[in-house]
Amino acid sequence: MTNQDEAGHRRHRLIEQRAYAIYQARGGHDGLDTEDWLQAEREVDALPPEDDRLPNAGEGEEEAP
Repeated sequence: MTNQDEAGHRRHRLIEQRAYAIYQARGGHDGLDTEDWLQAEREVDALPPEDDRLPNAGEGEEEAP
């Protein structure tokens, strides 16, 4: 596996984890999976390289109505 493959897998794993944390922070309401994923992508892509620390649950999220 190349470094690029490893980086891609790492990024995907972090996005999955963050998207799920966003979903849970919203109370687990279905129907916003694309929005959760896109927000998670933005947050993960903003991390410094080689940083596996995800934002805290609830950070940067708006409260669900």
